[in-house]
Formats: sequence, C-alpha cells, structure tokens
Amino acid sequence: RATIHGLMTSAQRFLGEGIFMDMIAEPQRSLDIINWIGDAYIALCRHFARIADLPVTGVHVGECSSCMVSPELIEKFVVPATRKLGEELGPIRLHSCGPSTNHLQAFSRIENLTSLDLGGDTSIKKAREVFGKLMALSVSPLPQDMSAEKTDAILSWAKRIVKENDGGNLEFLYHLEAGYNVQTVFALTDLVEALPDAQ
Repeated sequence: RATIHGLMTSAQRFLGEGIFMDMIAEPQRSLDIINWIGDAYIALCRHFARIADLPVTGVHVGECSSCMVSPELIEKFVVPATRKLGEELGPIRLHSCGPSTNHLQAFSRIENLTSLDLGGDTSIKKAREVFGKLMALSVSPLPQDMSAEKTDAILSWAKRIVKENDGGNLEFLYHLEAGYNVQTVFALTDLVEALPDAQ
C-alpha cells in the first residue's frame, strides 16, 4: 500500500496556511494546485512501485488538515481529487486525525474508500450511521488521556468507543510517545485485549 499525505494537507505544507483562504478567495487556482499535487502523487507512486518491483494495492491518504476547513470545502476540493487517487491507484484508506464528525458525510462521497483512520474525538456512532458496520474503522486515543496520571479518562473513552461502534469492524491504533503514562497504555491494552472479538 502506498502512503502519502492528503492533497489539501500537502498543499498546506507547500504553500502554508494561506491555502485555506485561497480556497475561498481563489477557488479555481486552489483546485488546480490540489489536482496537480494529486497527479504528481499518482506518477510518483507508480514510479517508485516500478523501481521497487512492488504492486500498488491501495493508498493511505493522510489528510491531517481536514478538520481545519468546512465539510463543504472538503467536498469541493478534497473529495474529487482523492476519488481520482482511488481510481488510479486502488482502494483508499483515509486518515483524518482531528475532530472529523462533521466531515464524515463528505468523506462518504469518496468512491473506493475502504477504510477510515480517525482521531479520538470523532464520533464513532456517527461514523457507523454514515458508513455502516462493515466499513473498517481505526481510532487513536487522545494524547492527553494517554499522558494522564490516572487511567480513568482513557478507560472511559475506550468504553464509549466500543459502545458507539456497536460490533462494527474496529481497530484501536496507538503507540508509545514521550510523556505517555505506561500504566495508562497497559490499562488500555488490557481493556482492548479483553474485548470479545479482539485479535
């Protein structure tokens, strides 16, 4: 699977946060930029796949900046170009680490979207309402909960996520960071491993 930054996130990295204002003030120019980035990613993914002699079986699109604009802008600028990535490279795994509840409906317009990687303050209940139980979802806990001295916050969060998921296809994703409380990490791991369908 190829892994790239999302097209709007890449535009922000290349041009700065002014791209968000340009999306309103100069929409065609902004669309041209985002589409060009998408075309460049398609060419680069194919190029490196050929060199490495590895097939591109799909693409992870890290659209980390998505929570910084409205769902309407996501639908206008991100959805069409990301859809093209799916048409050219294969199934899309979309990453949106910020609060993304309001963007789920826009994300659902991306054809060939087969997996969503969401931040911890996105509503899994809403994600299930929009995508159903079969859509593969992964969710990451909030750093402040992982850093807390006590385990109450992280366990309360995880139990809420499990309840909202209601038996759907769900994965918890997390890792160690400087400042995380190891006991909190252990507590979350124990809870997840004790779930009936844990793998």
